[in-house]
Amino acid sequence: MNGFENIVIFSENNKGKSRINISGFEFHLIISINWKSRISAFFKKEFYHELNYLNKKGKLNISTFRTAWYSMSKALSIAQQLESTIEIDKAIFYSYWLDEKAIALALLKKKYQNLKAISRAHGWDVYDERHPNLYLPYRQLLLDRLDSVFTISNNGKDYLTSKYPGKTRNLKLSRLGTIPLQEIPQKRNCECYQIISISSIIPLKRVDKILNLISSIKSINKVHWTHIGDGPDFEKIKKIALEKSKMNSNFSFKMVGQLPNSELRDLLTNEYFDLFLNLSETEGIPVTIMEAQSAGIPVLATNVGGTSEIVNNHNGFLVEKDFNFQSALTIIGNFLSSDETKKQQKRNASFENWRQYYNAISNYGQFVEILTKLKSHSS
Repeated sequence: MNGFENIVIFSENNKGKSRINISGFEFHLIISINWKSRISAFFKKEFYHELNYLNKKGKLNISTFRTAWYSMSKALSIAQQLESTIEIDKAIFYSYWLDEKAIALALLKKKYQNLKAISRAHGWDVYDERHPNLYLPYRQLLLDRLDSVFTISNNGKDYLTSKYPGKTRNLKLSRLGTIPLQEIPQKRNCECYQIISISSIIPLKRVDKILNLISSIKSINKVHWTHIGDGPDFEKIKKIALEKSKMNSNFSFKMVGQLPNSELRDLLTNEYFDLFLNLSETEGIPVTIMEAQSAGIPVLATNVGGTSEIVNNHNGFLVEKDFNFQSALTIIGNFLSSDETKKQQKRNASFENWRQYYNAISNYGQFVEILTKLKSHSS
């Protein structure tokens, strides 16, 4: 396993456990916060440094106090579990999210001077604007103590650099990626235009806007929408889609719900989709767009977060967050009705963008090299 004798995974749920069937992996559930950690949080210098920071920024209130206390309590509990489970001084630590798990590593680094710890940073764990009181806890602590913080987008890196000047010497870019599909569909499976979207059905993802756009397309051919993903608004969107399909005989849809990644990849391998839509209010860099581009599907997406780093008007279509409905509709209509040569140019550009920047084999290979170098430095 690339020079690592053992890989230990700590997770807050069991969802990923079924994917781990390789010898050499250990899986542990992160335990709930214990009473000792809740009390100990009040005696940590880092907690009071955070309160002082909040006070200077004019953000200290009951809500942010509770957030800072809860995050410290949870981080302490995770740190205790790590210490009781593995040999700290013989491990390299990697947190997938810049959250309490990463904060736990920052706390342990004070206690264990030679400990090597890094974290990724995506979207919700980068942008304060996504959170109540515009606050994410212990950012300065994380940037100060971790060996490296890897953002998945330049946008995220620039955001943290501007927000915490002088604290970003260990801030680096490391893109995510998806595994290549076995085959890319070259011919459409039906006479209709097929449009796909993949996301949770929550207000942030604005699936209602996707539905409104697709059901309003004026076309000689029928238009079929496939949505992958579940959420609290699933039945509501499905009901609206059904009503629209009754009013427009050229529009049909299929809301699949949540799919395992293997089944999603099978779908992208076997079905020819003309266009992928993502109209989120905010993003990091969506892995779903990487999946779409790996199948050569052009993407229309909102220019939010780091999306402009993966979608542009060469390989797809970029629209503003508060886009004009009619303009977006015209873009889609013009593309669908364009000749096959122009469509194929977009498809080729979409796939090439994925191949060059978001191929997991090359991206994660580079990331493993980083972990290997950390290991050699800690030996």
